Amino acid sequence: MLRKLSLVALVIATHALSALAQLPEGQAWVGQRVVTKFAQPIRAGNRTIDNGTTYRVYLVEKFDDGILTIVSGGVRGWIWASDVVPFSKAVEFYTSEIAYNRGNVSAYNWRGLIERDAGNFDKAIADFTEAIKHGGDGVHPYNNRGNTLLLKGDADKAIADFDAALKIDAKHVMAMTNRGRAWASKGEAAKALADFEASVAIDPKYPPAHCERAWLRATSPIDSMRDGKAAIADAQIAVDAAAGASSRFLDTLAAAYAESGQFDKAVQTQERTLKLASKSNRNYKAYQERLELYRAGKPFRDTSPNIHP
Repeated sequence: MLRKLSLVALVIATHALSALAQLPEGQAWVGQRVVTKFAQPIRAGNRTIDNGTTYRVYLVEKFDDGILTIVSGGVRGWIWASDVVPFSKAVEFYTSEIAYNRGNVSAYNWRGLIERDAGNFDKAIADFTEAIKHGGDGVHPYNNRGNTLLLKGDADKAIADFDAALKIDAKHVMAMTNRGRAWASKGEAAKALADFEASVAIDPKYPPAHCERAWLRATSPIDSMRDGKAAIADAQIAVDAAAGASSRFLDTLAAAYAESGQFDKAVQTQERTLKLASKSNRNYKAYQERLELYRAGKPFRDTSPNIHP
């Protein structure tokens, strides 16, 4: 019995040391891309501004006595350094969590999100499948696997996962919006718009729903689907929610201006998009191509079978 307890103590100690070994020290945090260790609240002063349940990659702006100031899009606040891990070591962190507890559904889900962001789609899908198999975390693994399948170009399987997610929670705004994106990738504009409308009805403050509806209304090759004025209104809601810090939302607003014939504003906004996006951004070339279209006084028409970038 004592030997068994000693082994358990050793495993726990090794697990803890492994996590600590991944942390930078002091000012080395500044400029790091980080993710939270599971869901951790982000605060401004004593107020919680984000509960941490939405996966984001943050940039560290400041280190002060164990506290980090971090930013991602329109979310900016503070968190304890011990509650985050550098993105480059996040897979290692969550792998250690899974090794410690093979049934840790949240660890599979979070590791899958990291792998997806790194472009390792098959590994991400495997992790979300494990989370589903273990029967926990509700709607999230289905939504996340569906989103990854959509990135791989398998819209039909993605829709099946979003349907499964919505069967669990009919008002899950992310799954509803993502299903709309899947329909749009298949050229099913009416079904896509219906899902985006439902998403906005579920949560009028959810920026991606406004962004996707704006993109459809601004860029659809179907004349009856386009509505430049409504697209501008939707895109502006998304841009404002992110405090102008989302290249994707700005790209959508530029397309909406172009659809409305406001090409000067379209050019100005797309230039902001390019300044905000890094050249390593997978959509950077597309942003440049759209800028040239707007400079030529032409709107963008999304005829690609791929999802809205």
